[in-house]
Amino acid sequence: MNKKIIFATLFIALAIVVSYGFISKTDAKPENADAVTATETSEATEGINWITMEEAERVSKLDDKKIIVDVYTDWCGWCKRLDADTYSKAEVIEYINENYHAVKFNAEQKEPITLGGRTYKFVAQGRRGYHELAAQMLNGRLSYPQTVFFDDKLTIITAVPGYRKAPEMMGFLTYFNENIYKTNPNAQEYVNNYMKGR
Repeated sequence: MNKKIIFATLFIALAIVVSYGFISKTDAKPENADAVTATETSEATEGINWITMEEAERVSKLDDKKIIVDVYTDWCGWCKRLDADTYSKAEVIEYINENYHAVKFNAEQKEPITLGGRTYKFVAQGRRGYHELAAQMLNGRLSYPQTVFFDDKLTIITAVPGYRKAPEMMGFLTYFNENIYKTNPNAQEYVNNYMKGR
C-alpha cells in the first residue's frame, strides 16, 4: 500500500514539474524580449501624424504646408491596403510628416464637422450614407479610397482616386508639394516620369 502512495505522489510531483516547466517556457520572454517590445511599440507609435479636418484648418493658418486627406470607409478593402502598403512605408511617412498636414477622413462618419463657418453633416442613404464633407471634397464621386490635396488656404487642388503604391504616391506627393501642378497640368504623366527616374 505504501508503494502505491509513494508511486502516486511521485507521479503527481512529476506531473506538476512537467506542467510548470511547460507553462514557464510558453510564458517566458525571449532573450531579446525588451528589444522586440521596443520595436513593436515604436512601429505602433511612429507613422503619419494624422489630424482632424478641424485641426488642419487651424494649423494651416500657421504655416504654408499643404493638406493631404485620405478619404476612406471602414468597409473599403483597398483603403486598408493603402494603409498597409503605402502609408506604412518610411519614405512616405517621412515626406508627408515633413511637407503636409495629413488628415484621415471617414467618408461615412456620423459626426458633423464645421469648416470655414459651414457645418457638414452625415446624410443617411440606404444602408450606409455619406458625409457631406466627403461629397464636397470628392465632387460627388463617392468611391474609395481617394486622396485629396488642398493648398495651404484649404482650397481643394484635386482628388486622386484609387489605391496607389508607395512610389506612385511619392510622385503625387512631390507633384503637389513642389507646385509642379501649377506649370504642368498632367499629374499622371509627371508621376510616371517620376517613377521611371527612381
